[in-house]
Amino acid sequence: MLEGTQLDIEKEKLTVLSAKSTDSPSIPYQSLTTETLKEWGYEVSFHSLTNLDQKEIERNFAIYNPDLFIIDKGTGHLNFKELGPYIRSNYPYTQIILIVGDENIREILRWLDYGVDLMVYRGKFFIKDFTTVLGRAILGVKASRKKLNKLAKVFYPGKYPSAVFQLSTNGPTALIWDFENLEDDTLDIPVDHLLSKLAIEYLILTGQGHIYHESCFILPAGPSKRYNVIVFSFKLDDPDAVDERLKEGYFQLCIFVSNDDFIMFPPVSKLTSITPLIKEVIPDAQSINLETLEGVKFAVLNQIKNIASEDQKVDRN
Repeated sequence: MLEGTQLDIEKEKLTVLSAKSTDSPSIPYQSLTTETLKEWGYEVSFHSLTNLDQKEIERNFAIYNPDLFIIDKGTGHLNFKELGPYIRSNYPYTQIILIVGDENIREILRWLDYGVDLMVYRGKFFIKDFTTVLGRAILGVKASRKKLNKLAKVFYPGKYPSAVFQLSTNGPTALIWDFENLEDDTLDIPVDHLLSKLAIEYLILTGQGHIYHESCFILPAGPSKRYNVIVFSFKLDDPDAVDERLKEGYFQLCIFVSNDDFIMFPPVSKLTSITPLIKEVIPDAQSINLETLEGVKFAVLNQIKNIASEDQKVDRN
């Protein structure tokens, strides 16, 4: 076992995402990774992609927010000049390991400039070398988690009630929500009545005639004096809509933030860029349910946390 790589706390969770070229040699790095990390005391969630499709990689990052990302490049094409900065910007604490063979060394070295943290050569000493590199990556994960501890407490998804509004054939509608009440003793109306009222107000405020904007807004939570609402407006295909004009449906993801926590959030100008992420996690109207609401809220708050950490100039190293 590598010295210095065991966890201080047993059964800490680690999420690993891998992507490999279809022509890569058959190397059991999934089992090697999983078994090694379990031996070091981790509970491992491993997710693998069998291609180097950039959009699919980005979508899986949004879903899993991996601690480790392993790329087995082979001779497959991947525009890491574009993907690398995307990962570093949106998931700055993910450790990236690149498995290489006899590829062009100049091209591989450029991947280090684009965001790869560690490389391992696919040779006869691969298992030993990979275990060593994996240990170094774990040390990077542990260092990052210390830095993220404070921000993680602020942006923990369970702290924030959320809802999805829809412009339906019956008008503005509160489609789903994940809470029963707000911690605000100044409110004297039931939550469903509050959400119905807000759905009407927000969908009117963010539309102009028949034009509805995909963006982010900070709006008051109606009569509540203790909350603001971060509202992400976006469009999704809705083939089941009766009204042809609503086949491209208009929706809003609403995240309720207390005044105390709101001071930690970035300005709305920096939140607007998150809207496309929502559409990656929720591809169409039929995908909207409580499970996807939980997933998209996690992805959005994780992204906000990353933006906040950049604002605070947290050093990855």
